[in-house]
Amino acid sequence: MYCPLCKAEYRQGFYRCADCDVALVNFLPDEKDVKADSQETGQELTPLLTREEDPDFLTALLSALDDAGIPHREIPIHDHIASLSNPFPSRHSFGIGYEVRVLRSDLQVAKRVLIVLEEKAVEPPTEGQKANELEAAESKDREDREVPEDWDPNRATAEVWVGEDSDLAQFLSDLLRENGIGSRTDSHSGRLHVVVRPEDSDRAREIIREVIEGIPPA
Repeated sequence: MYCPLCKAEYRQGFYRCADCDVALVNFLPDEKDVKADSQETGQELTPLLTREEDPDFLTALLSALDDAGIPHREIPIHDHIASLSNPFPSRHSFGIGYEVRVLRSDLQVAKRVLIVLEEKAVEPPTEGQKANELEAAESKDREDREVPEDWDPNRATAEVWVGEDSDLAQFLSDLLRENGIGSRTDSHSGRLHVVVRPEDSDRAREIIREVIEGIPPA
């Protein structure tokens, strides 16, 4: 068993590298084959435009490149400043990631392999996350529907309903409030008048029309 990152060999019974904390593999790609491919094509290894710090994702990427038949090389990136503070560092104490290199001719294919892996790595939201998102959306919806704190009943001058049914008048006022529209109910000559601010009148009339006539708002 071998570590795909540091190339350390382990005996049977071990499954993760103690230094890199990645899953071990049964075989390592032959460095001679990589060099031979480079010499035959006359191409030098070039950066894959990615630096990976996640050891598990890096292991998956190297495995995917192997499956695609793409020669590659991993170059550790070290934190040299941190290494100065410890005179006895372990082999990977200050590694902050690996740069993966491939042949120039394989670069575009390798990029597609990387993109596919990154898309797979995006985990779907958990049930708890979904519940939190739903609660946040409902909370925002409630806030959007709340009557503004600075609502002034004296500015309610636009009449949106007239009738004699006090229960219906109260129901309409409550309905408008649930939709973030403040209203005032006045009584004149035995009739009830529900009035709102002029800027809320069009929307208020649509809501009331839906209730009275069964016509949904436009």
